[in-house]
Amino acid sequence: MLNFGSFSNRELALMIWVALIVIAILFKSDWRKLCKPILKILSERVIIVAFAVYYVYVAFLVFFLEDLHLWDTSQLKNTVIWSIFVGISTIFRVASQREEKHHIFFKKWLHDSIGVTVFVEFLVSFKTFSLIAELILQPFLALIVMVGAYSESRDEYKKAEQLCNVILGIAFIVIAYHAVQGVFVDYNVFASVATLKDFITPILLSIFFTPFLYVLYAYSTYETFFIRMQWIFKDEELRKFAKFQALLAFITDLDLLLRWGSRIQNITPRNKAEIKESIRDIKDLKIYEKNPPVIEPSDGWSPYKAQKFLEEHKIIAGDYYQRFEEEGYSACSRMLEIGEQILMKDNVSYYLEGNARAVTRLKLYLNINNPDNSVSSEKFFDTVCVTLYRKAVSEDVPQSFLKLLKQDEGNIVLNNYLQVTAEKRIWEAGIKGGYSREIIFEITSSQAQ
Repeated sequence: MLNFGSFSNRELALMIWVALIVIAILFKSDWRKLCKPILKILSERVIIVAFAVYYVYVAFLVFFLEDLHLWDTSQLKNTVIWSIFVGISTIFRVASQREEKHHIFFKKWLHDSIGVTVFVEFLVSFKTFSLIAELILQPFLALIVMVGAYSESRDEYKKAEQLCNVILGIAFIVIAYHAVQGVFVDYNVFASVATLKDFITPILLSIFFTPFLYVLYAYSTYETFFIRMQWIFKDEELRKFAKFQALLAFITDLDLLLRWGSRIQNITPRNKAEIKESIRDIKDLKIYEKNPPVIEPSDGWSPYKAQKFLEEHKIIAGDYYQRFEEEGYSACSRMLEIGEQILMKDNVSYYLEGNARAVTRLKLYLNINNPDNSVSSEKFFDTVCVTLYRKAVSEDVPQSFLKLLKQDEGNIVLNNYLQVTAEKRIWEAGIKGGYSREIIFEITSSQAQ
C-alpha cells in the first residue's frame, strides 16, 4: 500500500511545496487566469487519449516486470514517481522534438536512463535531511539556480554567478557527504535487496518504455509531415498517394522521410510517377552517400565531408540538395548561438554551395547582435575559421590567412584554384553598431564550373 511513510523527506518536501503552489493558484485569480490555457490544452480529447494510452502501457510494463519477478508492490511509489517525473516529461520532449535526428535522441535517452549519473543521483537521494531542512533547502537551491542562470548572461553580475556556482558546489558536496555517510551508517539497509530494487526499477521502466517512445516519436513525425503535405500537394488524390508511398518506402527511417519532405517542398512532384521517382532518388542517394567518389582538390569538396568540417564546434551543415529548379545545390547549418546574452545572442552559421557532384564554395558567417560585448564571439569565430581552413585546405594555417582574419577585408589565393575572401558589413538598419563577418572559401578553377 502507498503511504506517506514510504516517501523520503525530500519527496515529502517537494509534495508540500507543490501543494502550496496549487493552493496559491486556486486562491489567486491572476494566477488562475495564467493556468487556464494550460488546463484547456490538457482537457483536449487527443491529450486525454494520449495519457490514457500511456498509463495503460505503464500498467502493462508493471504486469510484465512482475511476471518476470522484477517488480512487486513495494515498488509502487517508485513507479508512480517515475511515471510522472520521467515518463510524462519525456513524452512532452518527444512530442516537441524537432532539433535532432531520431537516433541521436534515443541514444541520449538510453544514456540518461542507464548512465553513471543515474547511480550518482540514486546515491545522493539515499539519505535525506530532516523534513524541515528539506523544506528550507529546496526553495533556497532553486533560487540560487535561477539567480545563477540570470547572472550568467550579464557581465556586471559575473561575481554573483561565481558566488552561485560556489554555493551550489558546496551544497552538492554537503548533500553527497551526508548521503555517503548514511550509506556507511545504514550499510545493511543500503546493501539490501530492497535498495537494489529501488535502484533497478526506474532503469527497467525506462528501458522497456523505449519502444513506446519510438512509436510515439514516429507517429509525431509522420503526423507533422502529413500536415505539411497539405501545402505541398494541393490535389487531394495526389496527396493521399504521396502519403501512402511515404509509409511504404520509409516506414521507420524517419530521417530519410524528413529529407525527402524538404526536397519535395522545394521541387514538388507533379504526378504519381514523379512522386515515385523522387522517393527512388532519395533512397539511391542514401546508398551513394555511404561510398561517395573522391573529389579532386581543384574541383572542390565532397558534400558529405564538407558537411562535418566544423563538427567539433557543434556546427554541422544539413542536407545537401538542389533547393529549386535551375539552381545549384546547397546546404546550411542551424545558427549556433554564442555570446553571453539571454536575448538576441550573437550567432554563427555555415553554408555549402556547389553542383550535384561537389561543393565549390564554403561560407562561414558571424552575426554580432551585441557590439558592446563581442570579444568572446569574435575569438570563437576566428577559432572556427582556423578549423575550416585546416579541413578545407588540409595544410597548416599560414600567416597570410591569420592576417586576413585580423583585417576583416580582402582575399588570398591558394594553389592557383582556391580563393579565400574576408568581408565585414556594418548594418545600416536594425541593431545599432551591429555587424556581420564572412569568410568564403571558393574554387575558382575552370574544372569546378
